[in-house]
Amino acid sequence: MAQVWKLTIKNSGGSAVPINDLGISIPASTNYVANDGTNASEFSQVELCSSWDLKDLVVATTLVVNDGTDDLTVAQALRQLSINNDLSVDEMDAIKNANAPDGTNYFATMADIGGIGQDTLDSAYDGGGSGVGRTITADAGAVRIEGQAANNAGLSIAPRTTKSTVLNEGDIELIKDTDGNIETCIYDGTRTKLLSVKEEKHSFSDGTNTKNRYVYYGNNRCNKAGSPVQQNSTLVRAVVKCETAVTATVRIRKRSDLVTDIATIALTAANSAIVGNLDVDLTAGDELVAYWEQATGNADYPVISLYTKARY
Repeated sequence: MAQVWKLTIKNSGGSAVPINDLGISIPASTNYVANDGTNASEFSQVELCSSWDLKDLVVATTLVVNDGTDDLTVAQALRQLSINNDLSVDEMDAIKNANAPDGTNYFATMADIGGIGQDTLDSAYDGGGSGVGRTITADAGAVRIEGQAANNAGLSIAPRTTKSTVLNEGDIELIKDTDGNIETCIYDGTRTKLLSVKEEKHSFSDGTNTKNRYVYYGNNRCNKAGSPVQQNSTLVRAVVKCETAVTATVRIRKRSDLVTDIATIALTAANSAIVGNLDVDLTAGDELVAYWEQATGNADYPVISLYTKARY
């Protein structure tokens, strides 16, 4: 729902200030309610927006305008006194086409009107102040960029060689490494890390009668040759499966330290387990290994899948 348009004119000076084209004078030290958002207001929105004398006095900081809640800066005031989405097309045209007595064209200076009539996305971004226009509230459907008709990409993000210093949940960055590879990354607010959207899978398996031993990575027991981590990464999730229900613990370690667990996955009278909230930082060159621990009985054909994401 659109905000109700209101306007109070404030004169904090020691003498009355005339607004000639409105035919009024604002007394000294007075807050004059020119439009209270109702049809019974002293002046209509169109009349106030068409007043060049009022704009001149605002620019000169002789008068201050208030939108019914806050005192406005000059840039915000000129926006309030320019085009408003509550006006009809004819009313907006009447305001835009009005001639300022001194020839001033307030609509030609993008910085003055702070976001109204901006001719580039960059100027709209800074409309009303640095970064003020950066947020789109998609309250009537998703934002859609059409590029197909013009045979252009719909959106382009310039890659960076290092991550930004200020990141928030869901921020997207493209990181370009020293080899020229570009990785799409999203800032994970839970883990407070910039992680690649792509997962790397590390798979381990074994045959029948698996119990209290390191399982295979490829053709070797993983304590002899683990699954290598290609770059600085974070272990984010694990999936374990076997043929029948068992009670067991899978211990994830680095081959450089076969004593310390970096993660554990428990199966309790089950043939599968999924852990999706892992947060274990790994360094390029680390080798992951998996140890199957089971107090009683054996497991047949266990498969362990670990998933990592590159970390920046």
